[in-house]
Amino acid sequence: TYSFACQYIADLETETVGQIPLPASGANSGIGGFAIDDLFANAAEVAAEGAISGEGVVIPYADLADFGGADPAAITGVDNRDFVAAMIRSMPDLLPIRTASVASGVTTTTRPAGTTFTLAPAATAETDPTTGIAAADLPKLGLLQFTTSWTVQVALDQAAQTFDVNVVTL
Repeated sequence: TYSFACQYIADLETETVGQIPLPASGANSGIGGFAIDDLFANAAEVAAEGAISGEGVVIPYADLADFGGADPAAITGVDNRDFVAAMIRSMPDLLPIRTASVASGVTTTTRPAGTTFTLAPAATAETDPTTGIAAADLPKLGLLQFTTSWTVQVALDQAAQTFDVNVVTL
């Protein structure tokens, strides 16, 4: 089972929800953001109906829009945490679940309702904060976490010390 927790900040003053801002001061300034190609080294953006250069996975932006994954400005050199969170949160809708009539290695997915959480004191520290949130702003902010998971059944080969996804064929 793979579980991913995506955290968001709701700003009551501006009526916006988004990623927790990256620290903008101190030794942690700018730490925590990542681009799509930081996670997927050979990622490429392909225009609608465009040619695909090789094997891979195509994820249309439209499939992620309901989860905050609009067309990113770029996939390299920018902070794409919102896009990756949308990919994670959308997976229960996109992954085929094994049933009597569907062959799949995925046996379950979950996407429960969000929960609130509290930031660690270091998040708003005066020196070297780990977020871009000011301590004085905390009363007008809400912090939400959504955990998404999916279970993939694998077949182990003890002799060869390997494993592969166990896709049950129908």
